[in-house]
Amino acid sequence: MIRPFMVISIVLTCLDFTNAQVPDFISVQGKEIIYRFDPAIKEKPLRIPSPFTNLATPDNRKLARSSEDCSLSADIRVTYAGFNAQAQMAFQHAVDIWKRCIVATTPIRIGVDFTNLGANTLGQAIVARYIIDQSGNDLPMKNVPYPVALANNIVGYDIYPSEPDIIAEFNSGVSWYFGTDGKTPANQIDFVTVVLHEICHGLGFAASAQSDNTVSNTFIGRDYTIDNESELLPTIFDRKLEEAGGTKITTLPNFSNQLLSALTSELVFFDDMHARAANGGKRVPLYAPTIFDQGSSISHLAESFNGTVNALMTYSLAAEESIHDPGPVNIGILEDVGWPINQNCFPTYLYVNKNFVGVETGAILNPFKSLEKAHEQSTNGSTIFFLSSGVHDETNDQLLDRKVLLRLANGGSSVIIR
Repeated sequence: MIRPFMVISIVLTCLDFTNAQVPDFISVQGKEIIYRFDPAIKEKPLRIPSPFTNLATPDNRKLARSSEDCSLSADIRVTYAGFNAQAQMAFQHAVDIWKRCIVATTPIRIGVDFTNLGANTLGQAIVARYIIDQSGNDLPMKNVPYPVALANNIVGYDIYPSEPDIIAEFNSGVSWYFGTDGKTPANQIDFVTVVLHEICHGLGFAASAQSDNTVSNTFIGRDYTIDNESELLPTIFDRKLEEAGGTKITTLPNFSNQLLSALTSELVFFDDMHARAANGGKRVPLYAPTIFDQGSSISHLAESFNGTVNALMTYSLAAEESIHDPGPVNIGILEDVGWPINQNCFPTYLYVNKNFVGVETGAILNPFKSLEKAHEQSTNGSTIFFLSSGVHDETNDQLLDRKVLLRLANGGSSVIIR
């Protein structure tokens, strides 16, 4: 059942979205992605702490990653308007979490504001521009829209230095909890969670699919015009999307029954190496309700991720909940669209298949044949997946002296370590 929702829109008047005066680059406007309020009263509200020691509360520090290993690896700069000291402190707390997740040497600029957005609206964010490289010389893929913050990081300079890369607004009428300890009261909304969510969209966790549930208005791709010709170009995120049978969503014709059916099938997946690895070797299901939900569909994780460490990027948030960890699946998605990840802060995912024949790299398609080899390549917190079916019986001569998580995947039934 579709939950009651809030509609969020944003009017962009401060940016000029004409073609960029940068050789071989053009830019197109992003679209708003909706993070909705969930009015349900949770018996046990979800509370996930920050994964980093120096940002964690005393209660969960023993579970957090070491701050010595997780130094700042991104340059994120925020321009505040209408923020008091408490709000700025909470926003900066969320920024500091993201600064330890991705590697960004080119500044990521975020413009934020408080304004009255109406009842039941929490906030909104948008990728200010998508950058298209017409030559294919500077960005990895020619004629593919990249979020401007990511494009800047790839080319190594700020393409639009006087503009924000991400624009976000937050509702001045909401009862916000500006604390950073995750202990959100029953009648308030955790501000840090909403900020983390919106920044993730601004970094590129956003599909361009749009529909009003009619064939004639269902399409995927950012619209751009050059030489008086208009074309829809799927973004780098869009190109990772698949339907149930594995067909790429971007190969389905725009304005077709096939595309509308796929987008409302409840079976749309993000599929690439890092996201799949973080999801136990499986494709990542996305939110694709049977009625297309403009601004929410395809741009969030499926509801099956609620109640898990990856819940940050589901489509709604209830009062009292707090999610201060981006989650490995969401980090994997950002890595797959092109963001370098701070490897000191996020553990590796390795695979073992005792029956594998070929070059062993530890990847899902080229797994190691033994736990011992996987363990040699692991770091504290690594997850080792066993892909072999049946009993994996192995004598491990090397003591498992690191904290590693052993998991079964793809039909594995048991693992015996002697």
